Order: sequence, then structure tokens, then C-alpha cells
Amino acid sequence: MPVLRHCVIIATALALILACADASNKTSQRIIASFDGIAGLDLDNPRLANLPANQRARSAALMPGGLYSRKMAGFPAVLRLGDVIFAHGGVTPHWALYGIDKINEDVGRWFAGETDEPVSAKGMDPGNSDDNVMMSRHFSNGVGEDDCAMLEESLSILGARRMIVAHTVQESITSYCDDKVWAIDVGMSRYYGGDVQVLEIIDDDLITVIRRNGPGDAVWLDDLE
Repeated sequence: MPVLRHCVIIATALALILACADASNKTSQRIIASFDGIAGLDLDNPRLANLPANQRARSAALMPGGLYSRKMAGFPAVLRLGDVIFAHGGVTPHWALYGIDKINEDVGRWFAGETDEPVSAKGMDPGNSDDNVMMSRHFSNGVGEDDCAMLEESLSILGARRMIVAHTVQESITSYCDDKVWAIDVGMSRYYGGDVQVLEIIDDDLITVIRRNGPGDAVWLDDLE
């Protein structure tokens, strides 16, 4: 069903954004959202003791095991639809070999509060944010030949044609590596003030960038590959 398919994409994109921005409890001050007054929040949780009062409700909702994190635990961190891989940061070869299903299981259990943050979310090297599916910028910022080679390896392992990523704000939806990766974060929230844009993929044959302030750019994939 096309409607269900679009809903899955939209819901997954929301879950991925929250996985990056909230669940790791690293960017509380950057999220403009209020959870004050929502029933069912565990505001007395010891993990909230050192937080300012105005951050406790949001953190209670979105921390691992929190009310809203448990709801999001069923969403995938990495989604495959046809020949396209969706991930907030990107799937590097190490995690492509590890496997999409295992990544999603790890992250889902973490969101549900059943485990600590998994390595697939925080990376093999704690000082290197590029080594995880949530925060990697290999395919969205300063993308060079080495990054494209890494992308090719990941796509080969996954048996996919292209990857859709976010995490790094672009002036406009942008493709790299001969259009095999598309960076779609245009900062369209009020916090960043970016334009509203949509990447439409129809039957793995046509990609269109739809812009609110101008016509879309249609790209036939058969002309790219």
C-alpha cells in the first residue's frame, strides 16, 4: 500500500532524528520541545537528579526506557526499502557487515531501557563520532574519494544501490558519489530555519527533489548508473 509505505518512511525518519538528538542525552539544549504536564513521566528517576528542572520532563520522556523512547523502540535505526538504505548518519562497511537486523535489535533494546547504549549507536571508538550509524558524517560532509569508496563497499555488502542520510544540514538536498548517496537534512525545523524540501523516490527509477519555493529537479536513475 503506497500510503502505508510513505507512513513508514516518515515515522522512521522521525525515530532516527530522535535517536541522534535525544536518546543519547547529549543535546538537550538544542531541542525546542516541551513535555511538561504529560502523564506517565517518571520525574523522580535518579538519572534526572542533576538536570535543571526545565529539562527533566523532556529527558524523562526521551531517555532510554522513558515513556516516548519505549514507544520509539519498535522503529528501525536503519531501514531498507527495495534497493535503498535509510540511516540518520550512514552505514559504514563495519556496520554493514554487522547487519541491519542486529543494529535495529541493539538500538531498539537500548531505547526500551533493556540495555546500555550499544556500540552500533556510539561507535567502536568513543572519540570518533563518524564510527556509528547515528552520527557518521562520512556521506554528508566534505565527502571525498575515500568516503565514496567506503560507500561503495557498504552498498556492495548490503546489496543496495544507494543510501539516504541526514545529520548534516545542507543548503538543499544534495547527492554525492555519483548520486549513490543523498543527504536530505536541510534544517527545516524552526530551530535551523531551513526550507521545506522532500526527496521523492518512485519505483527506484526516478528521484525528484521537491522544493516549497521552486520546481522539483527530476533525475532519472537510468541516466546516473
